[in-house]
Amino acid sequence: YTILVLLKTLQSKRKIKPAAKIYILKKLHQYDDEMAHKVEIKDGKIKVEFQGLEELAAIKRKLEFDLNNVVSVSTDQKKWVEGLRVGGTGLPGIIKEGRYVMRGGKTAFFAMKDPTKCVTIEFKNEPYDYLIIEVEDKEKVAEQIKKAKRN
Repeated sequence: YTILVLLKTLQSKRKIKPAAKIYILKKLHQYDDEMAHKVEIKDGKIKVEFQGLEELAAIKRKLEFDLNNVVSVSTDQKKWVEGLRVGGTGLPGIIKEGRYVMRGGKTAFFAMKDPTKCVTIEFKNEPYDYLIIEVEDKEKVAEQIKKAKRN
């Protein structure tokens, strides 16, 4: 319950001092097990389902993309300060969850706490131009996506 209150405080319209935001986000970051998502590649789709507190942080329950719309897959490390957040939760070095507008007007959805573990998927004809998502084994997931797209 306490974590839910902390997260709702972050998302409220009230002014919160930067030090308080950092404290709240660090507390939230301690609950990694409660902030999880599942990535599934099947039936010609990439499906991401958010669970627990991450659902609140990302302001999304699930995302679904057509494999035919995948343009590229990369395991290059992303930057913490990249894009303008338009929905979600973010504090560099701690958490980056939700919708962002990138240079050139491209849209991205981030779900990351550790940029070294992220896969970046570029799309065409989807609501987001990029999906940047943290996974346990980024090389394995990138290869699964590439293989599924070829089939």
